[in-house]
Amino acid sequence: MKLSDYIKLQDKQLQAAKYIGRGYRIFFGGSRGGGKTHLALAVAVLSAKRYPGLRIMIVRHTMPELLENFVVPLTQKYPEHIFKYKYRVVDKVAVFDNGSRIIFKAIENENDTKKVQGIEYQLLIIDEAPNFTESVLFKLYGSLRRNVIQKNFIPTVLMTGNPGGVSDRYFKTRFIRPDYNLWTEGELEIKDKFIFIQSHVSDNKYIGDEYVNNLKSLPEHLFEAWYNGNWDVFEGMFFSEFSVEKNVISPFEIPKDWKRAVGMDIGFTEKHPTVAVWVAQNPDTQELFVYKEYSAVGSIVQYIYDLRDLLKDDDNIIVFLDPSAWGNQKKYDDDRSPAMMMLEAGIPVVRAINDRVSGWRILKAWMMDKMKIFDVCPGLITTLPSLKYTSYGRGAKEDLDTRMEDDYADALRYAVVSGFGYPVVDHDEPVVYHVKQITQRGERITHKEWVDMFSYAEY
Repeated sequence: MKLSDYIKLQDKQLQAAKYIGRGYRIFFGGSRGGGKTHLALAVAVLSAKRYPGLRIMIVRHTMPELLENFVVPLTQKYPEHIFKYKYRVVDKVAVFDNGSRIIFKAIENENDTKKVQGIEYQLLIIDEAPNFTESVLFKLYGSLRRNVIQKNFIPTVLMTGNPGGVSDRYFKTRFIRPDYNLWTEGELEIKDKFIFIQSHVSDNKYIGDEYVNNLKSLPEHLFEAWYNGNWDVFEGMFFSEFSVEKNVISPFEIPKDWKRAVGMDIGFTEKHPTVAVWVAQNPDTQELFVYKEYSAVGSIVQYIYDLRDLLKDDDNIIVFLDPSAWGNQKKYDDDRSPAMMMLEAGIPVVRAINDRVSGWRILKAWMMDKMKIFDVCPGLITTLPSLKYTSYGRGAKEDLDTRMEDDYADALRYAVVSGFGYPVVDHDEPVVYHVKQITQRGERITHKEWVDMFSYAEY
């Protein structure tokens, strides 16, 4: 029998396969049932057979997932005596008689990337890739190297996945709807090597009607994500109140007499930069307008210079600063805290309210119908839809996953909660709200009490 009798690829899978060995970063994804895992395993086996001495790594979160989705299908669908390999159970490696290897690696967290550091691979396959953080993805990319034996095989990445992962924003801005403003310099140099192939369950002729009907019977957000492959709607979406259509508008000139506030979240890494957002309130309608944003990675001194320049056109504005910037001075290069350095530089900073759960409730209430974001704020607009609920720790049911890009959301929360409080309601019923940071006693208070207390709050 021929190898082609065992390996059959459908049209979309063939589109992806033609880029293998040519230096591309390929993302094959969309709805469930599109044949992603079959493609990944077939590509690994075909590449191993075609290119002697090739090192291939297949990655998933856990070893049980790898065994069920890859190792078992490998041994059942691709017989060892036909494909000339031997699977080593202890090492989790398939060794081919031409010297090629398929190595199966479980990467459960960022520390596990150390397992592959210093080891060279020519083909990296990451199954369910959106479930890995951006940091893990970049570290895995770092293991790609050319093989002196197979000089014609240019190191390639093949990733598969569906909407709803921790790094949805990465895949949306690199593959689904590329936003080059968010790409690294290195990515921009190879931007023509990013390939997205949209898969759909209808592309897979081997999927039965029962599976398709199950997808169609899911709740709307899961149906959109898993059947239609919609990357803007997914399970666990933290800000379900937000949508580009409803909340994003074209800029206009903010009147000088409108109340304004800035929220600022301090950071020092690409993963968690320093972010600031500017918010103004229409005194007639009480609507909030997010009209400016800032993001940078550098030093406190740089942030001060940047902020002073950005604040020069805003009169009587207060910067509500990340509470962590007020203490723990040993973290920073200067003996003074970032807050103290900013105050000494003439920037009007006060400590932001940081009751996370209550703060998110307030922010969501504004998003319902009283918040608009200027379309010149791409960082905020792209990160808000990608944030998800956390699944661990205290308050997990009401807090977002801080492993994601939450810096813009934090800055917005600081500005809105500290600067404007809970939105005014249009009915006579009192709004009961719980705000620990204001009361310091934890009692429930009405909206009027909130406003009165906020007016006299000391920071």
